[in-house]
Amino acid sequence: MLDVLRGEPLPAEHPFWTTPGIVVLPHVGGLHPRRDAIVAGLWGDTLERFAAGEPLREVVDRVRGY
Repeated sequence: MLDVLRGEPLPAEHPFWTTPGIVVLPHVGGLHPRRDAIVAGLWGDTLERFAAGEPLREVVDRVRGY
């Protein structure tokens, strides 16, 4: 997972968007006191939605670049 990149937003044509094994994250690695609980909750929600075939939240808008 990649959280901070040299050039942001990452250009739409950058290979990280389509490289297997790479996930680009929106700066969720900061030192918030509840960071781990927040990230775990978001991850769990995303997994449940994905498994159920439901729309995902917090989806990257590739047209806007973030």
